[in-house]
Amino acid sequence: MDDNTKFENQRHDSICSWLNAKKKAHLNYSSLSTQNYKKRCEEGENSCDNNFPSKSINNRLSRDEMNKSFDERNNTSESHTLHQDKRKLANRKYAKASYFRKKKKVEDLKHTVRILKGENLRLEQEQNVIKSQIKYWEEQIMNIENSSSSSDAENSPSSSSKKICS
Repeated sequence: MDDNTKFENQRHDSICSWLNAKKKAHLNYSSLSTQNYKKRCEEGENSCDNNFPSKSINNRLSRDEMNKSFDERNNTSESHTLHQDKRKLANRKYAKASYFRKKKKVEDLKHTVRILKGENLRLEQEQNVIKSQIKYWEEQIMNIENSSSSSDAENSPSSSSKKICS
């Protein structure tokens, strides 16, 4: 419920309670017969003026007092509303700043991911080149070992002695 609605509800409640008090006083006044009222007033009861509505200054003062308390509540409500508005603005500023911080961090992370993916691709290509070089050198080493073993067999003394014997 927003502050304006709350304020209007408080105002409505205070007006309704004031009207109910006036209505009750008027019903009390009309329920007594005029003769009883006159009789009580003639006997000297001062309470008759207090129990029944009249157009006296007392009623106007009570209305003024009621309006004064209503204005005080209104001022309190307005200061409360101002505080809430300030708080809302501060929250919006904080949320906006937080949104921009988050957006910047996400962009920075995306940039870092792009850089790392590029480096990963470069390293994979380098690894493939190294693997192919290893394969080539292994083949070269095997060829060298095979050729040296066959030449060693021809040059060995046992093979020459066999030739002589034959």
